[in-house]
Amino acid sequence: MNAPPPGALLAALLTLSLAAPSRCGAQGTDARALLREGFAARRAQRDADALRAFESAWAVDGRASTLAQIGLAEHALGRWVDAERHLAACLSSDDPWVARNTAPLRASLAAVRAHLASLALDDGPAGAAVTLDGRAVATLPLHEPLRVPAGTVVLRVTAAGHHPLERSLAVAAGETLRA
Repeated sequence: MNAPPPGALLAALLTLSLAAPSRCGAQGTDARALLREGFAARRAQRDADALRAFESAWAVDGRASTLAQIGLAEHALGRWVDAERHLAACLSSDDPWVARNTAPLRASLAAVRAHLASLALDDGPAGAAVTLDGRAVATLPLHEPLRVPAGTVVLRVTAAGHHPLERSLAVAAGETLRA
């Protein structure tokens, strides 16, 4: 049996999410309106607009089901690291909507993880700033490897009193690279 294409899973979740209950009251109404805006944007394949609407809704309602929508929009946009973090977080919740949609959410998370690798930084001065592709991501020491998109990333580590270290690293999906 062939697996449905990733877009079909996302479309099914979008349809199911239209029936997701929301909190009552003024904040719930605002969140519902923002969610409707996000769902309309997803249907129109305006995923960046949908992401902004879902993030605004999550700021109002803080629900794991809304966080799932953020992760799904990030998946559609290829924002693999953020999508993994948000989908994993929603799946660790006890939200009833998430519980009903665990299988497709797990499938989306697996598809996201197929685009990710890990980067372990074992050495470096405490307090050193770590950037990947020009974006600040951590401060040394690290307690766990960084999640990075598979491919080539530019690692830069800077610390007062030390020469900056900059390397271009190739990482394969599923790999943990020690640098």
